[in-house]
Amino acid sequence: MAEGMKLLSQDEHVKVYDTGERVPCRDCGSAIPVKLTVMPCMGEMKAFTGKHEICDECSAKYSRQEEDRIHRERVAKLYDASWLGPRFMDTSFDNWNKRPELDKKSVQKLEMAYQVCRSYAKGFRDAKLLGQGLILMGGPGAGKTHMVAAIANELISQLTPVIFRPVPFMLKRIQATYKKNAAETEDMLMSQLTGCDLLILDDVGAEKWSEWVEATLFTIIDERYRQLLPVIITTNCDLKELEAAIGSRNFDRLIEVCRFVDIDVPSYRIAKATGKEVSS
Repeated sequence: MAEGMKLLSQDEHVKVYDTGERVPCRDCGSAIPVKLTVMPCMGEMKAFTGKHEICDECSAKYSRQEEDRIHRERVAKLYDASWLGPRFMDTSFDNWNKRPELDKKSVQKLEMAYQVCRSYAKGFRDAKLLGQGLILMGGPGAGKTHMVAAIANELISQLTPVIFRPVPFMLKRIQATYKKNAAETEDMLMSQLTGCDLLILDDVGAEKWSEWVEATLFTIIDERYRQLLPVIITTNCDLKELEAAIGSRNFDRLIEVCRFVDIDVPSYRIAKATGKEVSS
C-alpha cells in the first residue's frame, strides 16, 4: 500500500484503508475520506477505491427522509382504509374542547372520558393483548365521535390498522354486496371488519332492528371476541336501549370485554348554535 495510508478495518479477507485523500460532500461540502478496499476477486487480490458523493451525516439525513416518506405513505393508506373521512382527518386529543361552560359534574364527566380514551390509545398494545374495548355512552353532540376518531388517528399514525364504521352506513354497504355485479363481496367486507387491529362502531343503536341486523352484528362482534380483537362503540342509548337495539348475545359479548365511558353531557352542537359554548 502507498505510504501514509491508514488501516481502518480488516477481517480474514478484506482490508479497508484511508488513502489520506479527501473529496467534498456534494450537499454540505464537508471533506469525505477516500477509502481503498483490498479484497479477493477472481482468485487475485484487487484494490477498489470508493469516492463517495455525500458524507455519512447527509446520507443518514436522506435515509431519515426516506423513512418519513414511507411512513407517511403507509399512514395515508391506513387512513383511506379506515373510512374516517375528511371531517375527522385532523381530529385529535389536542384539539378536544373541554367545555368549561358546563356545570361541574358535566366537566368532570368529560375530563374522565378524555383521560380514559387518551390512556386507551397510549396503552393500546396492552388493550389489544386482552381484547379490551370501550363503550362510550351519551346523547347526540356529547363528543363521543371526536373521542373515538382521536383514538383512531393516534393509532393510525403508529401504523396500527383501524377501521371506523358508522353502523347504519356499514350495514347498508354490506347489503349492497348482495346486488348483482356488486363491486365488493360480503366476504371482503367481513374480512376487513373482523381482522383489523381495532374496529370502531360509531352510533350503535341508530340502525333499525331486524333479525338480519342482529345476526350480522353478532358475526362481527363474536369473531372479534374469539380472536381477542378489541371493539370500541359509541351509542346514544342507555344500557337497556342498547341491549334491545343489538340483541342480548351482542350485548353480552360487549359488556364482558368493554369498559363503559359515561359522556352524557349537553350537546356541544346545540351550545354552539345558541352561542353558549366557550372554547377551552
